[in-house]
Amino acid sequence: MIMKDWEQQLLLDRNRLDDAALNQPQLYWEVSEAYVLAVSERDSLDAKLKQVKAERSLAIRSEAVAAGEKLTEAAVAAKLEMDPDILKATREYLDQCTDASLLQVMKESFSQRAYMIQELGNQFRSNYFQKSAVTGGAAGEVAYNKTRQAINEKRKAGGRK
Repeated sequence: MIMKDWEQQLLLDRNRLDDAALNQPQLYWEVSEAYVLAVSERDSLDAKLKQVKAERSLAIRSEAVAAGEKLTEAAVAAKLEMDPDILKATREYLDQCTDASLLQVMKESFSQRAYMIQELGNQFRSNYFQKSAVTGGAAGEVAYNKTRQAINEKRKAGGRK
């Protein structure tokens, strides 16, 4: 699955919690596996970047010795920063860091999704979504006050006869 598909799976429909609960373990596994592989690839690219830097540093120093030049550490560092091989390896590493971070966020989102499935299930069990349960609170108080007012008006009207 790709990120966009997983993003769509994060959305919950309170009328299909049973499907969401059944699919949650598989989806969490898929995202977690992708995250682990992305972190592994990121770490591999980090090692490759270090290797490329070391190889290019040795090459720059060898070229300077062969040409009879003396390079300072700052000059070597400046040449390394502009080296095309290092720039390419750095770009690949940073791209993979972004991918791994996005997958980490997606994994955390699926953890949150599991919690929300449980919470919505608890709300269904407590009849939270039933009309009578929804009319509690402020709406219930308004209805109570209207009924009480109507009763009082009937009493006053009946007492005047």
